[in-house]
Amino acid sequence: MSTEPEQWAKDWLAEQRSQGRTGLTVERRGNSHIVRWATTWWDSVAKKRHKESVYCGVLSEDGTIVETRIDHERRTRYCAHVIDLMKGMGVQIEDRPIMWRFLKSHPGVEQEFKRIHKMAQKELPGCIESIAVVPESEEHYVRYSIYTEPMTYEEIWKVVEINRKVKEDDVVVNSI
Repeated sequence: MSTEPEQWAKDWLAEQRSQGRTGLTVERRGNSHIVRWATTWWDSVAKKRHKESVYCGVLSEDGTIVETRIDHERRTRYCAHVIDLMKGMGVQIEDRPIMWRFLKSHPGVEQEFKRIHKMAQKELPGCIESIAVVPESEEHYVRYSIYTEPMTYEEIWKVVEINRKVKEDDVVVNSI
């Protein structure tokens, strides 16, 4: 049995990668196309690299991912990893169930968080950063706030430029 995905699944994966969503893979199992997101991270205590793979769901031909099972333990480890990572960088991040749900439904978003953090520290060294989930009707998005005390017009403009460079649709950078 071949694990090679069908052409429509390959096209979907290419489209996701062109939108900047890296780490996704599609594997064919019978008539299903399984979508996973994978990354590696460094364990500073054990001094070795770990591979983390998160089950996203089954890809349908219309491009939607249907989660048919819950891989709770892995997703919980992933969420804890993202929160610890951002706190370790000095970024204030909500450690609440709403944030965990957002992280579970957006695998790989920590790459965008790290990219924003690097841009913020380059443009506004020593700035204060915080990440919070903003509920908006049925959809949620993350507000990544960057600020200094007090904010000058030039600093606000730098934050606007950082927001313009963000690739993740559900992440908004502001200076509140």
